[in-house]
Amino acid sequence: MKRYLLAVAAFFSLFWPSHAENYGYIPDATIYLGSGFDPLYPQRTFPQCIASTAECQLGALGANVCLSTNSQQQSEPDHKFGVATTFSIKQISSKYEFFKEVNISLALSGSYGPFSAAGSFSSFSMDEVKEDSLTWMVTAKSHYGSFGMQQPKLNDEAAKIKQPLDLIAKCGVGYVSQVDRGVIAAAVFSIYNLDEKHRSEIRASLSAGFSAGFSASGSASYSEIVRQAMQYGSMSIRVYTVGGEGTPGLANLVIDDPTNLTDIKKTLSDYVSKQDKTRAAIIGFRTTGFGKLIGNASIDPDQSNYAYFLEMANGFRLKLLDGLTRVETLLENQADYDDDAVERSKDLRDGLGCELRYVETQIQACRLSYDVVRTAMTDGVSNNDRAALLSLNYGMQSNEQSGIKICSPPTRLSTLNAATSSVNFTPMGWSIAADLAEGASDAPDETKAIATSCKTRIDKAQALYQTMLASASKREGLCVAGCELITNPNLLQKVKQLPGLPFEIEYWFDDGAATFGATHNPGVYFIVRGASKIAKISFFDDTAHAPGTPRKPFAVNSYKSIETISEFLPLAKFTSDSVTLEFQTQSNNVYQYTIPKTSPL
Repeated sequence: MKRYLLAVAAFFSLFWPSHAENYGYIPDATIYLGSGFDPLYPQRTFPQCIASTAECQLGALGANVCLSTNSQQQSEPDHKFGVATTFSIKQISSKYEFFKEVNISLALSGSYGPFSAAGSFSSFSMDEVKEDSLTWMVTAKSHYGSFGMQQPKLNDEAAKIKQPLDLIAKCGVGYVSQVDRGVIAAAVFSIYNLDEKHRSEIRASLSAGFSAGFSASGSASYSEIVRQAMQYGSMSIRVYTVGGEGTPGLANLVIDDPTNLTDIKKTLSDYVSKQDKTRAAIIGFRTTGFGKLIGNASIDPDQSNYAYFLEMANGFRLKLLDGLTRVETLLENQADYDDDAVERSKDLRDGLGCELRYVETQIQACRLSYDVVRTAMTDGVSNNDRAALLSLNYGMQSNEQSGIKICSPPTRLSTLNAATSSVNFTPMGWSIAADLAEGASDAPDETKAIATSCKTRIDKAQALYQTMLASASKREGLCVAGCELITNPNLLQKVKQLPGLPFEIEYWFDDGAATFGATHNPGVYFIVRGASKIAKISFFDDTAHAPGTPRKPFAVNSYKSIETISEFLPLAKFTSDSVTLEFQTQSNNVYQYTIPKTSPL
């Protein structure tokens, strides 16, 4: 089963394209108004090919201001730019939801996305944001409006290029015709180590509060909910900014009191509203094909289907990478885990690796398919232009007699599945499906079935890709493989079922109240089960220590082959909000677990 998913008046005689591709913020690309851009190669830098008289704001009431003309300089007051600041609070369940909330283009950031290893929004820097944690984000945005180009045209150097294919090779498939400028500050709060009961209760309270804006009569306040969450779990707070001066102390202002929504809102809003247009980032942009500037709009490809496919494919690809990281970490420390967890991890490593190779092959095949088809639109050979345009918009048909066809796999692969023997249609960017065969509950050997299915899919995908690559290299008998992805979500579900630690921890608070005539010291009891491989537990408070100096534990306990460890932490040991336990195993692996100060509300 597969799932298929007017110009407004402007001042200054601005060029306003009738169709433009829309993209979000790309952390690792050089984007500016008038720059060349190619979504197949978003990190490629093209020479300046566009000239214009000014960069001017569009669509803001009373804000007909240009950033640079002969008579106006960039000292123009910000209020003329119609700056708008907005605030939002939203519950999220994955890092991908965060990326979308701050308008990061998941499809095009990084070579396939989302980010390079050095990027400030690295996928792995947000590992607390996952389905088994409780996460929400508070976001403030200042929008300086959208800006377009006044009287854009090819510059003298680019105007000398006569062939459309040469123009695209030099300048990109299109140019950035409109940008959105703004500053974003987002605080991400994650509560982890929650048991299922409290996670469900607190998630329900947060959902009700988000729906009512934490203002409905009878609903729990934001501070009450957060204090309850902190009572039963550990909190992580991260603050991210897009644009602005990047004040280092911004995170500390939020961390000072994470229960005060009013102060958090003010802190973030103050940051974004006190920036100016010179510090604003390009948080979104639109591109226009060069064909519209040279009077030949027919050569401008519609790449929205490609962007949609890449967005979805990358989301799945990055989840596979996160899953592999978790599996590899467990296998590196396999001496601490039971045999069942180790064997499951080995099977998952093979399955995830195969699935990742398949997804990356399909992404490359989609990129090359678009490259082949859009090249056909601009190569000066008119017999395939119409077919290429229809292919980009609606998919490829096998009965096209126009020099482009659907790639067929080699004969030896024709028995892979029924569909390969007579391919009549291939989508170009909007086919994402689940491999239902892999999820069959009555499979006799599920692991083997998954591996066999992936091997089948990757063999077919690589064969089609090689066939397409050969045809593109020869420039004859052109064929495309299309943009199609059959995913296996069961693998990710199995990763979630792996143990996070090689032992189990349970803790509870004792308020010291008298029971049966006896009094107790207030504090936290914790029990560690499956602890036979633990050699030492070090206890650390969370008070600040001098930079560059190692933290010193306030207590260290040693153990030898004890299956169940039981300890008590007096409330007096909680000098601040939590105590961190550092477990060292007999194999010298180290694990950390934070216990919050769980005093009664």
